[in-house]
Amino acid sequence: MLFRSGGIEHTDLAIDFGGGIASRDDVQRALDAGASYITVGSLAVRQETALLLWMQELGADRFILGADVKGEHLVIRGWTEKTTISVFSFIENYLANGVHQIFCTDVSKDGELRGPSLSLYISIINRFPGLQFIASGGVSGVQDLEQLRDIGCKGVIIGKALYEGRISLKELTRFI
Repeated sequence: MLFRSGGIEHTDLAIDFGGGIASRDDVQRALDAGASYITVGSLAVRQETALLLWMQELGADRFILGADVKGEHLVIRGWTEKTTISVFSFIENYLANGVHQIFCTDVSKDGELRGPSLSLYISIINRFPGLQFIASGGVSGVQDLEQLRDIGCKGVIIGKALYEGRISLKELTRFI
């Protein structure tokens, strides 16, 4: 992992670090560099026992769980490996262990600009009402952001729609 010094202290933003977290040392380096949150996905599946220990040591509120799904089952290792783990059982397990923030990416929609997986996200939000749920995948425009807000999403990850100019930074200000 690569971290640069001389920047994080100049912002009041909460920094979320994710990608490539494979060890307790990786987590500590990210926190020491100023990250407010650590996002974990595949690690939460492959090293559940270790992650639960780190959550006890550092506080579960420091972690954001990433659930990449195809259908209702998790996919890991950069979406290359499908599991038999239900997104619902995955979320339930980690909620019981103190995680409160989770983002879910429907990999079949990510980058496609065809709209988010509203029915899946509604099912998750209804089943876990205390969850700070962040939607990811498929956002094509401001109307998707409005729908996600209306169903109870606490956040949205926007990628291609922003890069392609379908959503402007000015339009995003009304959601802050």
